[in-house]
Amino acid sequence: MEPMVHISRGGKVVASHRLSAMRMLIDGDAVRPSDFYWMRGMAEWRRVDQGRFSSFLPLPAPPPSVPRAPSPKSSGVRSENASRSTPMPAAAWAVIIGFAVLSVLAIGYVAFTSSAREPAREKFSFDLPRPLAAEYPSIRTQATNGDINAYVRLGMCELWGIGVSESSSAAFASFQVAADKGHPLGQYWLGEAYLAGWGTSKDLVAGFSWIKKSAEQGMPFARYRLGTLYYGGLGTAKSLSESLRWLRLAADDGVPIAQGALGVALRQGEGLKKNPTEAFQYLKKAADADVVFAQFNVAQMYSVGEGVAVDAKEALRYMRKAAEKEDLDAIYAMGLCYVGETKGFVATDVTIGVGYFRKSADKGHAESQFKLGDHYYFGEGVEKSEIKAFNYYLKAAKQGHAEAQAIVGIFYRDGITVAKSPKLAFKYFYESGMQEDPLGAFNLGLCYANGIGVDKQPDQAAIFYRIACAGGYAEAYAEYARLQFNGIGIVQDKTLAYAYGLVALAKGVESAKLWANLDPADPTVASINQEQGKALAKRILAAMDAGKSIPTISVEREAHEPAGGGSSGSGMVFTADGHCFTNHHVVAGGTRFFVVPAGSTKQLVADVIVVDEANDLAILKIRGWSVPEGAPSHPPPIIDSRSANAGDRVFTFGYPVPDILSDAVKYTSGDINALSGMHGDQNRMQVSMPIHGGNSGGPVALEDGRIVGIVVSTANPEYFFKTSKNIPQNINFAVKADYLRILAQNNGIRLPAGSVSGDPKQHVRAYSVQVIAEK
Repeated sequence: MEPMVHISRGGKVVASHRLSAMRMLIDGDAVRPSDFYWMRGMAEWRRVDQGRFSSFLPLPAPPPSVPRAPSPKSSGVRSENASRSTPMPAAAWAVIIGFAVLSVLAIGYVAFTSSAREPAREKFSFDLPRPLAAEYPSIRTQATNGDINAYVRLGMCELWGIGVSESSSAAFASFQVAADKGHPLGQYWLGEAYLAGWGTSKDLVAGFSWIKKSAEQGMPFARYRLGTLYYGGLGTAKSLSESLRWLRLAADDGVPIAQGALGVALRQGEGLKKNPTEAFQYLKKAADADVVFAQFNVAQMYSVGEGVAVDAKEALRYMRKAAEKEDLDAIYAMGLCYVGETKGFVATDVTIGVGYFRKSADKGHAESQFKLGDHYYFGEGVEKSEIKAFNYYLKAAKQGHAEAQAIVGIFYRDGITVAKSPKLAFKYFYESGMQEDPLGAFNLGLCYANGIGVDKQPDQAAIFYRIACAGGYAEAYAEYARLQFNGIGIVQDKTLAYAYGLVALAKGVESAKLWANLDPADPTVASINQEQGKALAKRILAAMDAGKSIPTISVEREAHEPAGGGSSGSGMVFTADGHCFTNHHVVAGGTRFFVVPAGSTKQLVADVIVVDEANDLAILKIRGWSVPEGAPSHPPPIIDSRSANAGDRVFTFGYPVPDILSDAVKYTSGDINALSGMHGDQNRMQVSMPIHGGNSGGPVALEDGRIVGIVVSTANPEYFFKTSKNIPQNINFAVKADYLRILAQNNGIRLPAGSVSGDPKQHVRAYSVQVIAEK
């Protein structure tokens, strides 16, 4: 049953309506979004002005965007990363495109201007303003006399309770009459009724069909709505290309929210080639029509000169517009300007900045809550209060803010304003560390190493120290070096330990001073290759200072080399929309990319969507992808790597040395030797499948066809012989599939939940591809 929503003004409930009707009233300015901020459990209304909600499906949760800020244990120096240079990640684009508020059309008004639609004007009027209560009797009479336009307005009255009691079933019947007569507006509303279940059972397919009929008659907002349905796969197969086609039509028809959504797609390169100039043009049109998320984007683009010349004055003007309309991200951004973390826009006034943070924090904005925690902890712009700091940190932590979770863990571990609780400390460190926050991962490592709130588990400590090292957390290097040197919880490697110790020493970690002057005569350090360790430490420090990906395991990776060059590799399509995985080193340096399906010679153009250099992964989107003839309708599932065990049989399809062996897809099989890579690398698994140059990026499948890894590298014979006097025999490595799953999910790519169909080998083969990168 559709929930009722209450309007609250001055702390009193003054009216109640169904959820869908309330949305319409907001769009028609009959009520203000701020009327709901006093209501418990109404967090959804924070998105009203941004067009980010839907009555059809729950909102997807975007990945956390964690600004860098000091912990209570830090020096108090704020990181430059606190300001958001790219405020609209792919996941935010998905929210905007897939779940947008009904705009002009939702209040019952739409006008056609295209000459191509003139024939329809002879029969129907599209200038249908929102009915008034006093007009209801006349509208009903006109409808009874067969006026199809009146049937549409009658449905509006019945749906919203204008001049008559609300009745979704009566509204459905009225819209049905108009739709059956071919009225585009009636078709649109009938489609929405099916999608939402107004007066009928929910039927996504029927809803899609009626809205498509309306869109095909040229109704601008129906075109926009159709684009959202294609994007979300609601009532039809999901299709980004079709979504963008209809969105562009709607945008060019002047629908502001479609202009904003298309602008974001062009800005982010979601299904389209990035075009900052065109993106800005669409976003500015939407922003000037008061689409709030577009105002936020335009402000960002003016601030950094993206698609337009830098203009601090205009950036501030649009950001203020968004903030005045209660856009919480914009309010937060204004706070950053006033506290001086984003410079060049306003004179620094920390008190005003804190006021902005408080405004958005009190409405549930996690990053603002975290910032307020900082300001109360350090006493900046407010009176210092560890209790208030903890309360704000805790609010942010409960919303999944990774760094706030780490800091709450510190409060509980050290008993800062709260009773000491090792178990609660471990809980919050775990939640933070699993999001790979460096502070949380380091402290989680300490918990596992020292038995704080959990049994001692040195192998787990090593894993999380390693994550903290990758995030540039200096103290983690000292702790990881200790474990590595002594072989505690990880394979012993004294040279690597020395390199990590030197990094910690260079960053001023007190416990790392023991690495300053090693005595060559000391037998415990005789096996350390000091030159190699110093070289790696230098590379790590350079990457840290440049803010680049940190090569924390470069010495280990020298033990194996990529399974192929960057011009040709393997991959597999893993979504129905044509997303394909491969290795980063396959596409690195390329400017044009092609994919050749198994058994085909046709090269399909592909675009690199996202890369993960640290785990050597890349995701491409194939243009014009369609399921191969005779293949199962869905790709093989990608599963949690913990489902695999050492000794399991695995196989791959790939394109090894195609210039010599031919460009036909090749099958090889073997076993999982270990669920870790060189020196205990937990990101990798060791496999015995024979692989050669060109196999990089191919799927590693269990015998039943489920994908558990991605081929990445083979042992380097030169390194092995130099260090062990042995020549490696079929020692190969794969990235665990977990890291692909994380990369996809963090970028709004939904992994299919299907199962393997028919012969597992044939299923995997059908979706295997050759990936070609041209310079």
